[in-house]
Amino acid sequence: MRARFWESGPDSMSLKGTLEAIGLEELLRAELAAQGAGRLTLRNRAHYAALSFTPEGVYALQPDLLDAEVILRTFAERGLVDPEKISKTRRRHLSDVILLDSLVEEGVVPEAELMEVLAAEVEDTVLDLMLWEEGHFHFERGVVDPTERGLVGRVCVDPQGVCDRARKRLDDLVFS
Repeated sequence: MRARFWESGPDSMSLKGTLEAIGLEELLRAELAAQGAGRLTLRNRAHYAALSFTPEGVYALQPDLLDAEVILRTFAERGLVDPEKISKTRRRHLSDVILLDSLVEEGVVPEAELMEVLAAEVEDTVLDLMLWEEGHFHFERGVVDPTERGLVGRVCVDPQGVCDRARKRLDDLVFS
């Protein structure tokens, strides 16, 4: 059993600790559930991650490793999207993210498939973070500005559910 190390801020609006004492899985499953809305930042040497907790669930803020252009190219390669429609719509938009949003709105990019890709990336991010056995975390209570969310941050996940799925995937990797 891990020793617990918590440091509460003077106004009890933040919590700090080490990942050696409390891992991300524990934080997601129980510790932060009672704390309400806020932002959890994790640092492990040069690596950084941020999650947003809301009453609805958890959003991954950082890292957002998905690129809208890669998603569009992959959908086109799989035959889910007509490359010609992407090219026509691209002329009206400077940003790949705005282009992707426009294509979803127009029904060119299937929203369900996009959300599936984003949810899988959130799960992969949480799985990677669960493997961090050293580093520090800082939880600051308060509502996170929704404009901070990138592509992956659009998907809200149940913290316990994503932990269960990540744990199962981790077990599958270890025992296969």
